[in-house]
Amino acid sequence: MKHFTKFALALALTTGFVCHNSTARVIVLCEGNGYVNLNIYADATEEQLRQEFEKRPDVKEVHVNYYDNGVEFLDFVKRHPHLATKITEINSGNYSIKKPGLITLCEHCKNLTSLEINVDDETIPEEVGELSCLKSLEIGGESTRYLPESLRAKVCTQFSNFFLGIDHRGPAYFDMFEFRPIATINFKNGTGRFFCNGSIEGIERNLKKAIEINFRAALFHKPRTFKREGIDLAMQTISHGLESTTIRIEAGSALNIIPQNTLGALIG
Repeated sequence: MKHFTKFALALALTTGFVCHNSTARVIVLCEGNGYVNLNIYADATEEQLRQEFEKRPDVKEVHVNYYDNGVEFLDFVKRHPHLATKITEINSGNYSIKKPGLITLCEHCKNLTSLEINVDDETIPEEVGELSCLKSLEIGGESTRYLPESLRAKVCTQFSNFFLGIDHRGPAYFDMFEFRPIATINFKNGTGRFFCNGSIEGIERNLKKAIEINFRAALFHKPRTFKREGIDLAMQTISHGLESTTIRIEAGSALNIIPQNTLGALIG
């Protein structure tokens, strides 16, 4: 669902699909053959949500962007599980969602393919990785320290089609292997290679800060006596001349750093 909301808004504005009722708190951003994209605002009610879903019986895919409406939306998916199964994409924007809320979504929105969330906890529930249809997960916020073991196979399988987007201040760090930088993820029971598609965002432009952040994440599982030279060198290699604060990762490109004019890289 990367950038889907921006694309959907542009499409809606050019095609006239946006609902112009200023009092509506569930906005149809756009809709097409078999899908609808909904914006759910803070004062939207459970009844409004039910009506929007039920007036489109033929819709099989519902993409949801909700804005500070965690309680009503979660109540809706719990009380209307037959409608919740139509939800395939969820974007919580900048609003943080707690573990119990995430578990509720995983239990009732069983057909989720894309989840874009902001969290304030050190990890996310195992239930997220257990979603059988999940193809894309983007985690915002700086509090996440490790990922559940249920995500290991999706993330650490070489040439995986899964997409993971995370912040460099979270569970990811860069290490060196055979003189090449590699992206590494902290899981509950240890580390793993970042083998799937994805991105690591929020890389500090200040090299000293970037190295400190990288080192802190590397210490999550490793003993404090380990040598830090590889961790430092990896971050220096990546940060030197880097114009973007985001590194894109391509499945199967493990152990390869592909230099560009600015030393931007694809790392796996």
